[in-house]
Amino acid sequence: MVAVMGTTRTWWCAVVVVCAQGCASEGDAPSQTQAASAATTTGVSAGSVGGGTTSSLSSGGPGSTGAAQTAATTGGGTTTSSPTTGGNSVGGGSSSSTGDVPVSGAPVMSNLTIEPNPNSTISAYVSWTTDEPGNSEVQFGIGEVEFRIVSEALVTDHRVLVIGMYADSDYVVKALSTNAQGSGSAEGSFSTGSLPSEIPLPTLSVNEPSASQSGWTLTNHMVGTGSGSFGSISPPVIVMYDELGVPVWYAIHGDTNDSRGDISVQLTPENTIVVGPGVGEAPREIDLAGNILWEGPTNAGGVAMSHHAGKLTNGNFVVIRDTSSGQLKGASVEEYDQNNQLSWSWNLLEHTTPPGGASGDWCHGNSVTVDLEADIVYLNCRFLGLYKLSRSSGEILWHMGGTYAGDVPGDFTYSPAASQFSDAHDPEIGADGTILFYDNGGYTGALDNSGNFHSRVLEYAIDETTHTATLVWEFPGSFPVDSWYTDTWYSPYWGDANRLENGNVLVTASVKNGEVANRIFEVTRAGEVVWEIISPIDVGSYRAQRLSPPPLVQRIQ
Repeated sequence: MVAVMGTTRTWWCAVVVVCAQGCASEGDAPSQTQAASAATTTGVSAGSVGGGTTSSLSSGGPGSTGAAQTAATTGGGTTTSSPTTGGNSVGGGSSSSTGDVPVSGAPVMSNLTIEPNPNSTISAYVSWTTDEPGNSEVQFGIGEVEFRIVSEALVTDHRVLVIGMYADSDYVVKALSTNAQGSGSAEGSFSTGSLPSEIPLPTLSVNEPSASQSGWTLTNHMVGTGSGSFGSISPPVIVMYDELGVPVWYAIHGDTNDSRGDISVQLTPENTIVVGPGVGEAPREIDLAGNILWEGPTNAGGVAMSHHAGKLTNGNFVVIRDTSSGQLKGASVEEYDQNNQLSWSWNLLEHTTPPGGASGDWCHGNSVTVDLEADIVYLNCRFLGLYKLSRSSGEILWHMGGTYAGDVPGDFTYSPAASQFSDAHDPEIGADGTILFYDNGGYTGALDNSGNFHSRVLEYAIDETTHTATLVWEFPGSFPVDSWYTDTWYSPYWGDANRLENGNVLVTASVKNGEVANRIFEVTRAGEVVWEIISPIDVGSYRAQRLSPPPLVQRIQ
């Protein structure tokens, strides 16, 4: 049984095997890359835990000490280890050992254990001990090592979370510890399980590595009923895809079936993930193992949170909560500390005067950007537009209105006038004075096939003195592109556009419908789509983030 985010699911039985050099007994994986020259090899006997098998393995060849060490088995599989020491030194020097004598002061490995992460079928923990402090490195790959995860802390008890693996695959695993005197290593293998049925497998439709931004793509999914209705068959799903569109990390957000889909996801600088609130689910911060680090206030009732949760540079969390005045629905921004104490809030309805007759979902708040150093907060309402306000005073500094703002047009004029956005999601505030909008293009509750609504991405240069927004980039605009982008692309809800380090833009062309597929694509400033994944029908995404570089994992050159 595998517990994921409070939900118990029976998914798989992992096979964990770490094989000594020269191992050839039935059921064992063949030995992997040999250790550095003049290494000292230690024989191993496997201990039995939870029904695992016990065997005695001796390692032959030069340098064998004949000293047995014990490794535990997990999940019913067999775990043994092949530790080595010596060979290479750090800092440009070199050292070697001969015969049975290891390099003095270099880490000697023992007790290598590889065990599945109980929160994920495609993740594992690799643990070992050393007699001398050293760093912790795990190298892994299919057939041969391709990637590594490194912690530079010098310790004797080592435990490394390994992410970035494919489902249903057999991996070579090599653990290493290094200090100033030398290195020790041990080799093994790990077999990942199958993905949970909730995890969508998209189609990679465009992939031009030389023109696209390398890295993984983090997004949420609302997995539909198969009928095209706005419902789901699972709680919110959070996934990271590699450049080939293959899942390499996932988490399930709670145990309440998703009924909104507007689940934000954010990788923090600390390599944790903040997941937005869902119906019946509080916002959370989780680590890459899927463990809950913070759980926000309860999300229930008529003042529910939606669309957004983020972590600030002061360690607090910010969310959007619905607020109402009579028949009018607005939005408030709320900041909570780690103990869920409200430390700051701002209510739109307390700082604006709605026009007479206004009612219903007047604002529809969907994103917040907070700059604590500059004392600035940006709140975006889908239907009213973008507000910039002073965090300390609460004063609205300006308002950019879209065509849906009606009697609340805002403070800006647009150049050209036809470039004004309609109703938008998740504006990205640039340090260069530009703002990037995902313009939904008009609101209808379902996919509109009449051609009256089209989504697009708009970027404006903002002059805060003259209150002018000048269009500097648009997609699809007048670029020669496939007709899908000009004729079919329409997000009746959700949507996202983010600048990438290489200057390209990552776009989440959101839809969850039984007719049109959700797309996440990367487009150059010249209008060329250079990477794209297409979700299965009736699977929708709210936002996406390109993780460059990916968290923890480095490719071995």
